[in-house]
Amino acid sequence: LAKGIDLLFIDPISSAALTASVEKAMEKGVPVILVSTGVETQDYVSWVRTDNVEAGYLMTKQVAEAIGGKGKVILLTGAAGSTYAEETHKGALQALASYPDIKLVGVYNANWSPVEAKAATEAAIQANPDGIDGVISGGLMGLGAADAFMDAGIKMPVIAGDDWNGWLRKACENNIPFVGVAGGPGHSLWAVDLAVKVLHGEPVPKDIVYPLRTFDAKEGCEELYRPDLTDQYWAINELPEDWITRLYSINK
Repeated sequence: LAKGIDLLFIDPISSAALTASVEKAMEKGVPVILVSTGVETQDYVSWVRTDNVEAGYLMTKQVAEAIGGKGKVILLTGAAGSTYAEETHKGALQALASYPDIKLVGVYNANWSPVEAKAATEAAIQANPDGIDGVISGGLMGLGAADAFMDAGIKMPVIAGDDWNGWLRKACENNIPFVGVAGGPGHSLWAVDLAVKVLHGEPVPKDIVYPLRTFDAKEGCEELYRPDLTDQYWAINELPEDWITRLYSINK
């Protein structure tokens, strides 16, 4: 604000943490566009997001169906206290309410880190010597979970991942059973499009929910995984192919 900006994007880790900052910007006449996580005020111009509760619900429902509606599962989620972690956990519990024969044996805040997810999964494996049937996570954390089971040399559970190419490479090249839920990075693109309209004085919606996509291992490996691209690529996007090749090609 001190630099005289014309618009502010904010992607807070917690809905409470930056509420006052958003209100201060709006009070000074600087329009605020929220990306991903919201804040605890209605004093912003527009909020573009995916539905984290729905994502947690869909991840869990897919895993539950894949393991036949019974067994043990663990949930790997983001940073403790983050709105994302709280909302995905809520969605997971909503889905599990329909599957009384599935037991949630552990919830771990793995901070979206493969390293921390691997350590958490190793702890879960030790605590459940009779096996784990499903892992509810995202691709970054799913990668760590898969490594933990591979290192332990035990049966691989069904893992919920997303459209991150690094995860898809691990899952597809090692025949890991998985399901996927993803919104892709497109909501960030939508936020920039909104910003341009705001700066031109055009009306914009207050709240926009970017759609989620679900997929199984067959779709993930045949339609989304790109072995010719780096692990930094996310499959569900709105980039032209020439941009994708220029930015992410392994052979560039």
